[in-house]
Amino acid sequence: MNIYEKLQNARDLIKKSNLTKAGRNDFSKYDYYTPEQVNKLVQDASKEVKIIDKFDLLKDEFGMFGKLTLIDLENIENVIVFEQRTDIPTITATNIAQQIGGSVTYTNRYMLMTAFDIKDNNLDFDTPQKKKITTTTKTETKKDDELTPDGKQKGWLNEKDIDKVVTGAKEKGFEAKDLRKYYKISKDNFAILETKMEDK
Repeated sequence: MNIYEKLQNARDLIKKSNLTKAGRNDFSKYDYYTPEQVNKLVQDASKEVKIIDKFDLLKDEFGMFGKLTLIDLENIENVIVFEQRTDIPTITATNIAQQIGGSVTYTNRYMLMTAFDIKDNNLDFDTPQKKKITTTTKTETKKDDELTPDGKQKGWLNEKDIDKVVTGAKEKGFEAKDLRKYYKISKDNFAILETKMEDK
């Protein structure tokens, strides 16, 4: 069996998995695989078909990019290579090592999802949830799930306020996903938020 057949078998195993998505986006009303679940799906399938993945964060004249190499454990000369452009985020109150770590974590995660064909609603801007959000007008009456506990309309979480929000969330034992109940959060700011919430 060549490595492409092994990858196809790994994808089939993942699609047949009965693993329930543990992540929940309460704002957009969808479930998703957490980073830990993505790792478990990939590791279980890879072990079964005897392949292993290796991730590198590299830089060339065009900038940063991730390189994901799938290696056939039964013939290590057989490999499949995926590459994806990325960047190191500027995250306030963190050092460069933490910023690089955040880039490695998220680039590796999304490249694994691409390589192993793991679909998730939060990456699809044509899902019904996304369409519903984009067609909402200012004249509509606000629903309860669009309001904060104080009855105020949700506002966008700005990057400059993330440190303060993270401090309060940690004190209350919240997870990053819980904060979507109280703020509208862009994809980039949510990535920053998750990285800071993971820092001890």
